[in-house]
Amino acid sequence: MNQGDYRRFSAITVLSRLPLRDNAPRADLRGANLTGALLGGAVLPGAALGSTTLTRARLGGADLTGAHGLTQEQVNVARGDGRDPARSLGSVYVPRAFALTDLDQVAGCVAAAGAADLVTVSGTQPVATLVPIIWDRTPIGPDAPHGRLLGHLAHANPQWRTASPGCAALAIVHGPQAYISPSWYATKTEHGRVVPTWNYTAIHFSGPVTFHHDPEQLRGIVTRLTDRHEQHREQPWAVDDAPPDFVAGLLRAIVGFELAVASVTAKEKLSQNRSPADRAGAIAGLRGEPDAGSAAIADLMQPRPPGQT
Repeated sequence: MNQGDYRRFSAITVLSRLPLRDNAPRADLRGANLTGALLGGAVLPGAALGSTTLTRARLGGADLTGAHGLTQEQVNVARGDGRDPARSLGSVYVPRAFALTDLDQVAGCVAAAGAADLVTVSGTQPVATLVPIIWDRTPIGPDAPHGRLLGHLAHANPQWRTASPGCAALAIVHGPQAYISPSWYATKTEHGRVVPTWNYTAIHFSGPVTFHHDPEQLRGIVTRLTDRHEQHREQPWAVDDAPPDFVAGLLRAIVGFELAVASVTAKEKLSQNRSPADRAGAIAGLRGEPDAGSAAIADLMQPRPPGQT
């Protein structure tokens, strides 16, 4: 196989069946499109892989020893099953009009929610636990530019046992949400071509997760979580208020986790695609609903002064 042939790889190429061990040392794959290719078991010693497209490629078992030009993300792909373990659980549909990109605003939403659904995979079965979280935004390297999500779950919860070290994880933070009736739209009386929808805010954090049992780390996590929720009280409770032996026993009953945040995707669906009149009607309708979620969505939909987020 000639070097130039590599540039014709397509989704039907099965590289694990090609004699690459002997015929492709130092192969130049820069710029090659390997979308959908299956490279399991392939041997590409010293290959130049800069700018290679690896979308949906399956690299399980591929030997890329000495390969250069790969980003850390692509190296992570090579170690796994063809999906970037930092993002494989993190895909979420976000139309441009609904994208929330201000990370300070995102951080405010996370702090207000205070908890997230931590999702991992056990074999082929997704597993999820609602857990309180702290988002430490301090970057911890190129693979976790958005810091860490910290939290804990019960030691009796099997999720931490079934998730392999550094496996892909997804943490979903839910903000306010509410039903939007088409009867509130001004356009209902104009042409009637309206349907119900659901407005909400949601934030997805994705990255590798690790679980740990170190007592000092666990104490640090529960202390930060406690301080976060107690600091506004006139007489805040502190971890040190409880007897040390009692606290030590409870720490043995939990497992800490750290999700290295490779990506943050935030969605704020607030009828941005509707006319000002329809939005005003929806806000008024929401104000008349009895639940707190509707009131919160109405507040978020309310027009903000220029420059205010």
